[in-house]
Amino acid sequence: MKLLKNIALYWIKRAVIFEINQEGDRFQELLRSRIAKEGPGSVDRTIDAAQLRLLMVVETSGPKWSFLVPLRAKIKKAVQRFGDDLQVKINAGVRDHGPAAVDRVFDTAQAALIKSVEAIRL
Repeated sequence: MKLLKNIALYWIKRAVIFEINQEGDRFQELLRSRIAKEGPGSVDRTIDAAQLRLLMVVETSGPKWSFLVPLRAKIKKAVQRFGDDLQVKINAGVRDHGPAAVDRVFDTAQAALIKSVEAIRL
């Protein structure tokens, strides 16, 4: 059973990390674009939408075995924390340094999220 849990956890984590890497650049560009068009008020809405997308990946990846519920919850918590922290940091960065701060803050936060997801254990 433990082997099955480890395989399933690996599968779910890889799907989430793939999505983070695959969509990261696109999301970063979208965020910059929306800030330029709509102003800093668009940060929260844009990040919330991306966060929901990642949460759906967590929910739909891998088998639906009941013993995976706590593992999915750990990954969801990491994604939620990432989104909340990213909103605060990008809002502060844009306020203090302008839209150029998005790239630096986002890259750092993205790397931290990947590490956080990779660190999740049974």
